[in-house]
Amino acid sequence: MDTKSFSAVAVILVAILGALSYFSVPLLHQKAPPAEYQAALEKWKSFNLLNYDLRIQKSCFCDWRPILVKVRNGLPEDVRLESPEEGKGVGPLDLASRVLTVEGAFADVARAYSRSVDSITVSYDAKYGYPVKAVVDESKIAVDDQWTLELKLVDPQHVG
Repeated sequence: MDTKSFSAVAVILVAILGALSYFSVPLLHQKAPPAEYQAALEKWKSFNLLNYDLRIQKSCFCDWRPILVKVRNGLPEDVRLESPEEGKGVGPLDLASRVLTVEGAFADVARAYSRSVDSITVSYDAKYGYPVKAVVDESKIAVDDQWTLELKLVDPQHVG
């Protein structure tokens, strides 16, 4: 093998190794949610709640307006602003990036744990186990990456 061919092969190998290490580093740092999360999720699942009414507010650099969601058969059936006057002029409600179910809230929290955020604090409902409040700071040195998610079952007669 001549010197040019050897150099080309070496460059390709270095590029491949660099790409592998770049893409595998985040995977090495991923964390599973703690036991408290798992216990809360199991508690929520044990109730097998497919029909419930939920108040959700996510505070971040996003659409912060609180919403009310009727979940039926595990799916959001009706979604509306808690107070249509609040945030008037902000624009239409963007549902594509919103948590709309308790399962969606658990998924958001699990994603935060898997990304190894700098800080995450979650409190769970004592009776049903769903996340009542999650406060996440993805990077302490960034200014606009924090978010808080708050949930509350608002219509107990529709729980169950």
